[in-house]
Amino acid sequence: MKKTVIAIVISVLFLPYLNAIIKETLIDFSKSDELFRKYMPEPKETFDTNENGTYKVYVSAQEYFIENWKVELNSSAKNMSIANMVNSYVKKVDSKAYGSVLGIRARFPEGPIPAFAIIKPNFPIPSFDETGKFINVGNGVVINVNEIKSISIRVSGRNYPYHIAIRLMDRNFEVKEYFFGDMFFQGWKTLVWYNPNFIDDERLKIIKRDPLYPKPIPFYRLDSIVIYKPPQANGGDFITYIQGIEIEYTPFLIEPVDDIDDENVWQILAKEIIRRKNIEQSRMTDFFELLLRERKRIKAMYNELLEEMKQKTEK
Repeated sequence: MKKTVIAIVISVLFLPYLNAIIKETLIDFSKSDELFRKYMPEPKETFDTNENGTYKVYVSAQEYFIENWKVELNSSAKNMSIANMVNSYVKKVDSKAYGSVLGIRARFPEGPIPAFAIIKPNFPIPSFDETGKFINVGNGVVINVNEIKSISIRVSGRNYPYHIAIRLMDRNFEVKEYFFGDMFFQGWKTLVWYNPNFIDDERLKIIKRDPLYPKPIPFYRLDSIVIYKPPQANGGDFITYIQGIEIEYTPFLIEPVDDIDDENVWQILAKEIIRRKNIEQSRMTDFFELLLRERKRIKAMYNELLEEMKQKTEK
């Protein structure tokens, strides 16, 4: 009898952990600017340098503030009209219900033409600092993810039959898109993507052992938000607002940390993370250079204009 009771108690205690579901915030735009500043205190501004003959860009937290996100139209949409590009941008908008939200304006081509807009920061959201530790957790990054159960996005619609999706990048630099459906509604609504392959009943799950250290803990980071205009929908200006994104998942690790800190002993992950960061940066080098040069050019033109105005005033 005692053995039976003990067995029941053990099963009750461990049952929730076999199929534990965690719900976390992937990003909340009312807090995102503040959190980027917290996780990335230096440098104060973005600049490029040449260290030991190697080109390197230091990216500041301001690059990830809402006002500095961008809207990229697909090539055919932006090539049809410069006005489409000029009138596609984001704003930090005050919401009575949620505080600051991500405001999106996109100018789509008129007529029966499919088009889409990608909303993202100029630079990929950092997942690690220089020492290999996770940063921006809950602010574009979610860690210790075994299997995603659902993803939800809080969005304000304006009765447009457009569709919305998000793209997440995993630890292997692979990007996957998650589709939420249309925004043919008015006001705030939570749209949810459910994993069709997720199994709630732990008895039906395929249980396996995954290698641990020095394999990195699985994680995802927000790559972009995508707005799709179907061919049958009218084009022109489109406006929407996004409050945040949440994710439900089963944890990869649920056991307590071992008594030995593997990474402190071997530093394997830190070296691998630095290698990956160098690869990621090399992929973006041309873009970095062009962006920074354009900013310097605009700043120089602005300073010249101020000087001319000053001289005219003095005369």
